[in-house]
Amino acid sequence: MPREIELKLFLPDDAEDTLAAAPLLREVKPRRVQLDATYFDTPDRLLQKHGMALRLRRAGRQWVQTLKAAESARGGLSARSEWESPARLVRGTPRIDITKLAETPLPALLARHRAQAKLQPRFRVRVRRTLWEIEFRGSRIEVATDRGRIEAECHGRRVSLPVAEIELELKDGRPEDLTAAALRLTGRGKTGLALVPMLSGKAERGYRLVSGKPVPPTKAAARGFVAALDGDMTSGAALRAIVAHGLDVLLANTAALRDVHAPEYVHQARVALRRMRSAVRLLDRKHKDFPEALALELRWAARLLGAARDADVLVTQTLPRLLADAPLKLRRDAKPLLGQANAQRAAARDRVLAALATARFARLALRLQAWTMSVSPKGRTLRRLAPRVLTRARKRLFDQAMEFVSLSQDERHRVRILAKRLRYALDALSAALPREAAERYIDALAELQDLLGELNDDAVARLVLRAFSGAPAIRVLTARLEVAERRAVEAAQPHLQHLRETPSPW
Repeated sequence: MPREIELKLFLPDDAEDTLAAAPLLREVKPRRVQLDATYFDTPDRLLQKHGMALRLRRAGRQWVQTLKAAESARGGLSARSEWESPARLVRGTPRIDITKLAETPLPALLARHRAQAKLQPRFRVRVRRTLWEIEFRGSRIEVATDRGRIEAECHGRRVSLPVAEIELELKDGRPEDLTAAALRLTGRGKTGLALVPMLSGKAERGYRLVSGKPVPPTKAAARGFVAALDGDMTSGAALRAIVAHGLDVLLANTAALRDVHAPEYVHQARVALRRMRSAVRLLDRKHKDFPEALALELRWAARLLGAARDADVLVTQTLPRLLADAPLKLRRDAKPLLGQANAQRAAARDRVLAALATARFARLALRLQAWTMSVSPKGRTLRRLAPRVLTRARKRLFDQAMEFVSLSQDERHRVRILAKRLRYALDALSAALPREAAERYIDALAELQDLLGELNDDAVARLVLRAFSGAPAIRVLTARLEVAERRAVEAAQPHLQHLRETPSPW
């Protein structure tokens, strides 16, 4: 079965000259071609639902029919089945020829749904492609830049999306060489190119354009991070699986942020970073495997997204909650304050967007991907690690949480961090624990985390309010925050006690 293995990257504006001058490409004469492709599906998107893409594409004077099957993708690196053949021409017009796809899953799928006659054009992709074929570390790689547009009809009107991307396709050799070549093309320092890995191909973006719907946030839920784990995995193998999934969640949400700044994208990207950092701390605390320099870059990205998330929470949750039942005068007095908070939020958003369009972020993503593809060292299994690691994490939490109601704000913040670390550790090691007992413990911990998270949001809001000026509502809102904080502190105490009494699942 023919396989296509490729790595897709965002292509920054005006990057072609810099790219062509890169050491990997400058000695190779490029080829240029215009590509015009039409993608086909049934009205109910049968092919899309089954992870297939069917197209007719003209390259120069040639027409080619291509079917691509469901892909496995990680960090922008995809591997999928692909069948190509010359297109059937009827009086000079290309037509889909199902007989040439007899060895593929498509005919059976269409027959099962009686849908062969329902195939119709869904969207069109027209790009100008520049190609280089290179030898790199013994692998043969085709490097292609595409600029153009995806065109479709949505709700009776013509719509389009720009295409600006690089594809590195493996013609012969090792998949990891694609990532290494991408890092080389990205370059170093401030003059590097922001060749950030992309998760979605042209077909996926075309279907999205036809639907007219925004990309839903990709959840950083525990289930996705532990789906590939089992208790007999070594810590190194488990850490690679966790980081690989976290990178996918991070890239999916940060790509969506390029088009729409929705708070949930920021939130889920931040949680993905937290889970990756927590797993590194848990499974490779001394950085014998995961590079410390890479851990510092994860912290850089986490701080950027953390500032944006704190600003989102202040504007969309904390201040509306404080003003929900406030007198009319207080709501009027708070308008200048809301203006300052929104300005701070916009500035934090702009810093995130600027960072996502840098070579630094591209290198972080590509280095993470390269590390996940490296050979895992021998080590202890999750089953052997779990009791010692979780006992230590639990002890740290309860040692810090003693006399919780009398702790300072900084000390309570430390309790929140330790509770979160215990939660992420439980999630990462859950494959080595009795399922029902682990779920009971995680539920008890989640209730505590909700209260501690609310406490932290209020504490952050108090700090931010102190930095604002000129709004007469600041003093009143600060007093309201203090009251809410005291209530949350008192409510957290029984939850801490409940968690202390819940049997440990390890």
